[in-house]
Amino acid sequence: MHVSFFTLVSYEEMPVLDWACTFLTKFAAGRHQRIQIQDLERLAEGDVKLLKNVLKGVRVTVTVPAGRRPARPIKDLVPNVGNYHFMKGDEETTIRVRSEQ
Repeated sequence: MHVSFFTLVSYEEMPVLDWACTFLTKFAAGRHQRIQIQDLERLAEGDVKLLKNVLKGVRVTVTVPAGRRPARPIKDLVPNVGNYHFMKGDEETTIRVRSEQ
């Protein structure tokens, strides 16, 4: 007898950061309170790996001032990405986590 198991995960349409907070609150080991967006900046290595595994390949749509861009898959998560600096034109900039409240 051959038994095949598969998991079908359904994602509710919502901002990725909000989804990550909800997911970690439910499934990360030892959580006793809700994860807030600002907590994502200092996740334990195990929590980062958990998010990487569950989000890799999930297609997300990015909304920018010029409109919506086509959905693209998540390829990787980078810890401490806010510390990564790069040049945008003639100015140095960084990626920062901002909550929309």
